[in-house]
Amino acid sequence: MKGRKYYILISFIFSLFSVYSDNVTDSLKKLLAQQKVDTLRSQSAYRISWSYFEAGDLDSAKKYSEYALKIATKAKSIFGKAVSTQYLGAIYNALGKYHDAELYYKESFKLWKKLDDKIGLIDVNIGLANVQNNLANYNEALIYYNNAILEARNINDKKKENQVKINIATVYLNKADFRNAFLTLEETIEQLELVNDLHLLTSCYINLGIVFAAQNNSEKALENYAKALKICSQTNDKSNTALAYNNIGDIFLSKKKLSIALKNLLKASEIYEVMGDVKNLSHTYHNIGNVFTEKKELKNALYYHEKALAFREKIYDRRGMALSYISISNIFLAKKDYSKALYYTQLSLDLSKDIKAYDVSKDCYKTLDALYAELKDYKNARINLKYYIEIKDSLLNKESVKLINEINTRYETDKKQLLITNLEKEQTLQKAEVRSAYIQKIASLSGLLLVLIIAVIIFRNNRVKQKTNLLLTKQNSLIDKQKQLVEEKHKEITDSINYAERIQRALLASEKLLDENLSDYFIFFKPKDVVSGDFYWATKLSNNHFVLVTADSTGHGVPGAIMSILNIACLDKAVTKEINSPDLILNETRSLIIDHLKNDGTAEGGKDGMDGSLLSFDFKNSVLHCASANNPIWVIRNKELIEIKADRLPIGKHDKDKTPFTLHTLNLQKGDVAYTLTDGFPDQFGGAKGKKFKHKQLQELLLSIANDPMETQKQKLNDVFDNWKGNLEQVDDVCLIGVRV
Repeated sequence: MKGRKYYILISFIFSLFSVYSDNVTDSLKKLLAQQKVDTLRSQSAYRISWSYFEAGDLDSAKKYSEYALKIATKAKSIFGKAVSTQYLGAIYNALGKYHDAELYYKESFKLWKKLDDKIGLIDVNIGLANVQNNLANYNEALIYYNNAILEARNINDKKKENQVKINIATVYLNKADFRNAFLTLEETIEQLELVNDLHLLTSCYINLGIVFAAQNNSEKALENYAKALKICSQTNDKSNTALAYNNIGDIFLSKKKLSIALKNLLKASEIYEVMGDVKNLSHTYHNIGNVFTEKKELKNALYYHEKALAFREKIYDRRGMALSYISISNIFLAKKDYSKALYYTQLSLDLSKDIKAYDVSKDCYKTLDALYAELKDYKNARINLKYYIEIKDSLLNKESVKLINEINTRYETDKKQLLITNLEKEQTLQKAEVRSAYIQKIASLSGLLLVLIIAVIIFRNNRVKQKTNLLLTKQNSLIDKQKQLVEEKHKEITDSINYAERIQRALLASEKLLDENLSDYFIFFKPKDVVSGDFYWATKLSNNHFVLVTADSTGHGVPGAIMSILNIACLDKAVTKEINSPDLILNETRSLIIDHLKNDGTAEGGKDGMDGSLLSFDFKNSVLHCASANNPIWVIRNKELIEIKADRLPIGKHDKDKTPFTLHTLNLQKGDVAYTLTDGFPDQFGGAKGKKFKHKQLQELLLSIANDPMETQKQKLNDVFDNWKGNLEQVDDVCLIGVRV
């Protein structure tokens, strides 16, 4: 499952088909056993297949569709083959095997084309579009959906045309193209109101709600969900009623209004239970588990996540299973049951690797880091933290790293080859000298009789030696040229990186800008490599407040630097829209980052971004407005630390990337020191036992030095960091900023 948007798409498509009961399946099996004609046997088999598909038993569905295809092929029934291959496409799509699904759908398309069956062509185009949508190939999905609309218009099937338009709106929603999603749904609603198609009208209002929720307009989203529920009460539409309640629960969960969220999610689950809708029920149970996790009611959280997992295993929802495993793991970690936490994390990690769900794998490594730190196994904690950092790098960034590694490897290889060649040269000379000495010794003992022979031998040896020396001279010249070339390439790379560092530093907040707006501050900035994924940035807002951003981009080194440049550009663009509230600036920045990275070549579509905090100082009224993603903000006042907790989500694509950031406001007092930081300092391994520095120890350090002059604080932080790290490698970029009011 790929988040709420795919969940809506799948549930809508499922609602288009009839639901077969167990009794119907049994009746079809009896009919199959009685049939003697192959075409009728094939028909019974694929009907049984679809009844199992509706029930979520994909293995049985696959078995009967394959049997139906075998019988239809034997009977040379083109219609039977077309239906069976189409069903197999739907089954493999549900199993997450999208390339197999595409092959079966394309085979079905050829058969429907041969039969000139318009209904079949419409359905198979929809199936192919669904596959491309799941692969995040949104433009291809739109092509197939539009083909389906053309076929529907050929037979004047307005209902099917409107169904497909709702699917198209879902694709636009997945692309974060909210304008086209909104326009498509508005146009469809007008047509549906004319024909009074209440069922599809309900789906439109629900999708409109999702559009507004994605833009953090929860008021409009709830308004459209209310319209959907009103129609559902007239039509007794259980499926869309449950869907609306589930989505309302999602909104209130994101707003931390847990009681209201739980009330709506329980309503959705009750309806899905009666309907036997396993797919949607598992998603709702997962959300209920998240509510109880937020409420710290771990027993209830575990109960609902295990129920969700059981259903997901039943229908072989592999992404859903991976998400359930890691959710259960984090519950056991909170309960300090480390063996079970490790077991479920490993299950999630293995499965997410297999299905290439890199966002889930990243969460697994983060959990493993925390788990091993709790077990005081700092070596494994360090390893998994590195994996967590590495997996955040985008494919584009990995290509940059790969290029540098290739050149460095070539440089090291050429150096080794040079050493080997020189050794071989020395051995050749030594052998020649030994041979010459041996011959001279024999000559001196042989007397005058052998003088002529010795002269000839010496002459020949000299010729050989000259040739050898000439050859060695040429080889040395070639080696010198190769060495020079490698060193030039290495210098080019180093110069390029140094130049990139100057470019990146030019984009950071300038000392002039900071001095003009801050009276007393320090910046402790220590990149892991020459260039950095961490950065600090500042600007003046249109309301004259001064903004200071401290951020940790995906990756470090060259990949991190590339990402930091994009992040700074997105921050700057958000501010130019005259948005003044820190939470709204981060919301807009997140949307811009997701939009820029959506075509990065990955199936998920750009999982990179940044963690960071945004501080907006209103010095005139002595007020601090701020918002933060994953990184905390600390204010020390009269030797006491006030912590402004960060939202636990990044500024970038994420399962919760529709959740708005939280605005915090704090009245400042003279002498307050505000600190903002990335995770590089607390995550650094070192000390006598090689463990992490951790946030608590950093808080204690800042409390002890908060009254010192700011430059003194910076020097002490640098000394403590270097002493703690010792001979160990620096794990990540470090950025810590202090501002005295």
